[in-house]
Amino acid sequence: MGVDALQRYLGDDREAWRRYDVIDLIRSGHRTTPILADQGTEDEFLPNLLPDALAAVCRDTGQPLVLNMREGYDHSYWFIQSFLADHFEHHARALGD
Repeated sequence: MGVDALQRYLGDDREAWRRYDVIDLIRSGHRTTPILADQGTEDEFLPNLLPDALAAVCRDTGQPLVLNMREGYDHSYWFIQSFLADHFEHHARALGD
């Protein structure tokens, strides 16, 4: 989650953000089933979303991650709709179908 969103949702207490920041959670030892993330390369929020930092912390800690950088996509409904089925399948597998 980007800095702007964390500040809007949780206020200015940056320490409180850590409970919701996936990078901090993974860095502090939390693990889960493989993470699936899709990110549009033309997303206006990309500078705040830090997919490279997510990939690095997952690589460094052994947290499985599938990060799909989707060329030409932004942050629109079309982007979400285009890859939603992949996420439903991913979560169904994680939940044991």
